[in-house]
Amino acid sequence: MKQNYLRKRLFKQLKRVQKLSSSSQTKKRKVKTKIGPLQTDRDLTENPQEMANILSRQYEAMFSKTGDEHCIKDVNKFFLDTNGNSDYLNDIEFSLEDVEKVLLALPNDSAAGPDGVPSELLKNAAKGLREPLWLLYRQSLDSGQPLESVYSAAISPIFKGGNKSEAQKYRPVSLTSHIVKVFERLLRKSLVNHLEENKLINESQHGFRSNRSTLTQLLEFYETVVELSETGSLVDAVYLDYAKAFDKVSHNILMKNLKEKAKVSGRLDGGYMIF
Repeated sequence: MKQNYLRKRLFKQLKRVQKLSSSSQTKKRKVKTKIGPLQTDRDLTENPQEMANILSRQYEAMFSKTGDEHCIKDVNKFFLDTNGNSDYLNDIEFSLEDVEKVLLALPNDSAAGPDGVPSELLKNAAKGLREPLWLLYRQSLDSGQPLESVYSAAISPIFKGGNKSEAQKYRPVSLTSHIVKVFERLLRKSLVNHLEENKLINESQHGFRSNRSTLTQLLEFYETVVELSETGSLVDAVYLDYAKAFDKVSHNILMKNLKEKAKVSGRLDGGYMIF
């Protein structure tokens, strides 16, 4: 009786979460908020250049600067030193068909990046563009050079709520080239397949995995709570959030920690629960 009640309540809450999430995302896509006026040292300004400078300083202040002791001096040596790890990924392979498939999967209404190339153009010309893009991506991988000519981003400030005159109330969203996005998705697919096949991802990881989401994580969490409740056990839940987590994390320190962990354990599955 108690179990059925808890399950009914669970699915009712999950449906409500899905409905609210869907409604929120739809509103975000349709509503565009005017930026500013922003607060300066003296007064408010609506000058586009001044507001751009204010937001630029705000975003730059959020990033953590990596000290010299954490900088990766020799990138090739750092990434190519496998330490005898048999799970090392030697190369990333993809075919012309893979490139075309990703091109066709691009959303029609996605905004173009700084290069001005719309997703609809890439989709309509997918058959003809797949080979030149494959050659471009292959050259980037083989030479170890990023796509610098197109790998830039246009920053679009998105109002989060509160006082519109405060620069910290605007979240920076990067609009990058669709050509680069296609490359990133090809890389991601190959990397994730490698991690999945070699069981290098902890089973507690739900985010950014196929057939998993925040919803599957909630289901697993509630199932555990129900099972413990049925046995009369107590359940404590702690919810944590890191302010500016992606802005504050140094990529150099993160990569060094991941590599050190792989050295010690031989695998990248340290038991962390990432949602």
